[in-house]
Amino acid sequence: MKFLLKTVFFIVLTVVLVLIVRTDHSIIHIRVGTSGYTMALSLFVLINLTVVYLGYKAIMLLKGFWNLSGNIQKWNQQRRTALAAAGYQRAILAMSEGNWKLAERELIRHVKYSDMPLINYLYAARAAQHQDAVDRRDRYLELAHECSAKADVPIGITKAELHINQHQLEQALAVLTHLRPLDPRNNHILKLLLTLHKELHDWESLRKLLPVLRKRQVVSEDQAAELELQVYTELLKEYNESSDTAKLRQVWSEMPKALKDDAVLVSLYAGHLIKAGKSTEAEALLRGYLKNNWNEKIVYLYSQVDVDNVNKQLATVEALAEEHGKNPLLLLTLGKLCVRNKLWGKARIYLESSIGAGATTEAYKELGSLLEKIGQRDEAMVCYQKGIGLAARQSREPVRSRG
Repeated sequence: MKFLLKTVFFIVLTVVLVLIVRTDHSIIHIRVGTSGYTMALSLFVLINLTVVYLGYKAIMLLKGFWNLSGNIQKWNQQRRTALAAAGYQRAILAMSEGNWKLAERELIRHVKYSDMPLINYLYAARAAQHQDAVDRRDRYLELAHECSAKADVPIGITKAELHINQHQLEQALAVLTHLRPLDPRNNHILKLLLTLHKELHDWESLRKLLPVLRKRQVVSEDQAAELELQVYTELLKEYNESSDTAKLRQVWSEMPKALKDDAVLVSLYAGHLIKAGKSTEAEALLRGYLKNNWNEKIVYLYSQVDVDNVNKQLATVEALAEEHGKNPLLLLTLGKLCVRNKLWGKARIYLESSIGAGATTEAYKELGSLLEKIGQRDEAMVCYQKGIGLAARQSREPVRSRG
C-alpha cells in the first residue's frame, strides 16, 4: 500500500513539474566560454535542486562507506543483544518447566551481551544447584559479584537461599549475619533468619529477633504470638534438660507477662524448680496460678511439691474441689495429699472417688499402697491387680487401632 501511494505521488509530482516547465515563459541564458545555453527558469531551478539532492545522497553514501566498520560493529552488537534477550526468555521458560540444563546453557551462552548479566548469573547459579553442580553454582555467584560490586545484598540473599536449599544452614547463617547490617530494613533477610533459627533450634537468637520481626511486620500479630510461645517453651525445655537454674530464672523473668499464665510454661518452670529442690518457690508459683486458672495437670504437679505446711497445700486443692470435684486427676491429687497428711480415711474416699470418676493405674497403685498401710492386704492386692489389668488393656489399645 505504501509503495502504491509513493508511486502515485511521484507520478503526480512529475506531471506538475512538466506542466510548470511547459507553461513557464521566463528565460535564463547561461554562457560558458564561447558556448551559451538558454532554458526556462523553472527548468534551471529544477536541475539545480536535483544536483543538490544527488550531491547530498552521494555525500551520505560516501559517509556510509567511511563508517562501514563502525556500522557493522553496531549491527553486530544489536544482533547479539537481541540474541541475549531471546536466550534469556528461553531460559526463563525452561526454568518454569524444570529444564535446568537448558536454562543454564541459555543464560550463559550470550551473557557477555546481556543488558543484565548480574541477573543471568544469579539465575544460572540456581539452575546449577538444581543439577547438584555446586562448583558451577559458586563460580556463577563469583561472576555475579564481579559484574556489580554494589550488588552484595541480592547476591548474598541468593547465596543464602541456595545454602538453605542444600541444607547448608551454618553457611547460610554466616551469609545472612553479614548481610543484615548492610540492609537492616530488608524483610526478606529477616524472614530467612527466622527460618534458619527455627531450623537450627537457636531459640535464644530467635527470642532476640522477635521484637524486630514484630516492628517490621515480617509476621502477623497472631503468628508473632504463636512464635513467642514456641520460643519460650523451647527455651524452658532446653535449660530444663541442662538443669541450668540461673538461665531458667532469667528466661522466666524476661518472659512477657501474658505468657506466665500459660499452663505449659508454668508446668515446665515449676517442674524444674521441684526437681532442683526449690519447693517453696515452686509452691508459690503453682498456688498463684491456681488462684486464677484451672488446669488439672497443674493441680497434679502441685501435689508433687514437698513443703512443710502440707495442710495449707491440701486446703488450696480442696478449695478447687467445690467447682471441679468430679475431676479424676483432682481427686487423685487430694488423695495423695491426704496420704501425706496421714488422713487415711479421707485419702481412701478421694482415691476411690478418683477411680470412680475415671480409673487410672496410678490411682489403683495409690489406693493399694494406702490399704497396705492400714493392714488391708487382700483388698490392696485386688487394687494392684486391677491396676495391672488396666495398664495391660491400655497397652493393647494402640495395637488394635493400628490393625
